[in-house]
This record gives sequence, structure tokens and C-alpha cells, in this order.
Amino acid sequence: MSLYTRYRTGEKEEVWQELRSLDNLVWTEAHYNDAWNVCLAACKTIKSNFETIVKELLDIGYEFCSKSRDGLIIHTAFVPADPKSVELVNWLEEQFGKVGMMVRAYILTVGDINLNGTHSEWDYELLPIDPLVIEFTGNIYGEDIKDVYLSEYEYWQESRELGEKFGLPFAPDFWHKADISGGMSYRVLIPDRTIDPVVMLDHEKTTFVDYLNLNFEQNCFRFLEQSTAANLLSKINSKLEKI
Repeated sequence: MSLYTRYRTGEKEEVWQELRSLDNLVWTEAHYNDAWNVCLAACKTIKSNFETIVKELLDIGYEFCSKSRDGLIIHTAFVPADPKSVELVNWLEEQFGKVGMMVRAYILTVGDINLNGTHSEWDYELLPIDPLVIEFTGNIYGEDIKDVYLSEYEYWQESRELGEKFGLPFAPDFWHKADISGGMSYRVLIPDRTIDPVVMLDHEKTTFVDYLNLNFEQNCFRFLEQSTAANLLSKINSKLEKI
């Protein structure tokens, strides 16, 4: 039975473990199609989860916005991937090296999400709750993401340590999301020829798949249980599926 078939029948954790153990062999002819199909199936679930959480948040009166010195900036929560994503992935690999397979599939088929926002019943200042933000394309704010990546790469070249990989930023850290001075951006390490690349959450290390699953377990707010918002969002959890 193929890994993809096993994944579809519920052996998700086992399949990810086996695919990770293949390391860079996931790109070989013997494994590529199976691994890529798993990634696409996972991305289909991710996109469905994003659509669910955005709808549920709107239904309870949540407002999607980000804080700035000029006040609140209203933004769209989820912008699906478009055909330009192919060009972006190619550009990333030309500039920085191979993008991990799951991140490649994500950029090509899912899109950008930004759940920063507020609600009238929340004491938002009480504690940053780390709403999920994954912005690889810059489409939510219409920014030129390539300039952002080149600037980050230039800074990394000046300050990197021996053997350290470049971290492609995809979200501010949980303090910056609350407009409080904080640490480094959340980032995925490249180049990477595995299926599930390493993600750095400031100084905490995980993988892209595990990071997403942790968010889905917490209603896409990583520190939700420590906040006044927990009861308000508790009903959403059962509707988000792990990948």
C-alpha cells in the first residue's frame, strides 16, 4: 500500500515519520510521486481549515486587523494561492536554494493567512495569543515580498554563524503580532531537500507540519489557553483537522 493511500486512510503521523526518514530521497523517482501526493492532500486539508477558521471567527464578531503606530489596519484574512506562486517558488530556489517539499506545495496550492485581529469581548492587551500568520507571497498587504526576502538574506549574510542556514521569514513572532517589540520572525530554513523542513519560532525549533498541527489543535491561536479568548473559540477546535 502506498504512503499516500495510508495517509488518506488515517495513518498520518506514521506516514510523516516515514517520509521524514527518507530525507532527500523524497525527491527521487522511487518516492517523489507518493510524497508529493501526500503534500497535496495535506494542503487541501490546510486550506479547508483556513476557510473554516476564518468563517467561524467572522461569525463570532472577530475583526481581522493588525496594529501599527497609526492605529489598526484592516486586512483580508486569507488570500488563496494564484498562478504567480509558481514564479515565486522558482525565484526562491534560484536565489536561496531548494525549498522543502511541503513548503513548496503550500506556497503553490494554499496561500497566505493572517489571523491578527481583535474582538469586543477580549482583553487583547492581557497577553499575546499568537494568531496564525503564514505569509510567503505578500498578497494580503500587496507588498513586494521579494524585496523583503533579499533584505533579510543580506542581513543574514552579515551576521550568520558558520554552517547556519538562511531562515525564510513567513510571520512576525508573537510579540510583534501584538505590536510589542519582540524577537526574530518565524522562519523556515532553506535550502532544504526534505519533505518537512525545519521551522524556527524565535529560538524554538519544530517542523512545518508540526507547527501547523499545533496551531490546528489550538484553534490557530497558539497561546489561546492562557487568554481570555479561550472560551469564545472553544467550539472551533473540533472542526479543524490535523494534517
